[in-house]
Amino acid sequence: SGAEASSAAIFQKGANGEKSILFSHALLPSRVILDPNLAGEVAHESFLAGLWDALSHAIEGSVSSLKNSLVMPYAGTAVRSLLRMLSEGSSVNALDELCEASFFAGVVQNHTSVGLAHAVAHQLNRYGIPHGIATGMLLPSVIELNHSKDATVYGPLLQEARVRSVSELSGLIHSAVKASGVVPSTTVLNTLVRERSEIAIGALNDRTIRTNPVR
Repeated sequence: SGAEASSAAIFQKGANGEKSILFSHALLPSRVILDPNLAGEVAHESFLAGLWDALSHAIEGSVSSLKNSLVMPYAGTAVRSLLRMLSEGSSVNALDELCEASFFAGVVQNHTSVGLAHAVAHQLNRYGIPHGIATGMLLPSVIELNHSKDATVYGPLLQEARVRSVSELSGLIHSAVKASGVVPSTTVLNTLVRERSEIAIGALNDRTIRTNPVR
């Protein structure tokens, strides 16, 4: 998901899955080898989790309140590649492209930050929802919400990624998530509904929400 380009490390605390973040440029490696063959036997859900998390890094990082125009070409390249892969399988060629696109997405989020999709996703691990799957599920709604509050926020990214509209961007992701079949069970979804207030409080206290482009 581009972690090799990140100065952040996520730690899970306790049985409830609460997460905390450590930032240090000392975490950045001096060299990175991206070898798709190492992931040749990756499970479909793991492939999707990495893809969706990388996509959220590129999209949320590109509109972060910590703006950095230098990352936009990386964001556009990553989003174009990752959107194309949403309709493809985890072949070696796809994994090769995923490695490169994920690295670019990691560069984006490391020079900016992420936002609301990550803030909420960090609360869902304790319900057994993998982080990458959670960000994929949340991303379309977060895109639409941000766009409803600032119609210009995704303009530069759409241009770089060669996507015609915000609705096309969110629609492609939503359709892919729905078609994947990788969604929480009805029991888990009902639990999320019951505990939505606690989840919302956790998200509001998550440091990544501070860099969402709108409040």
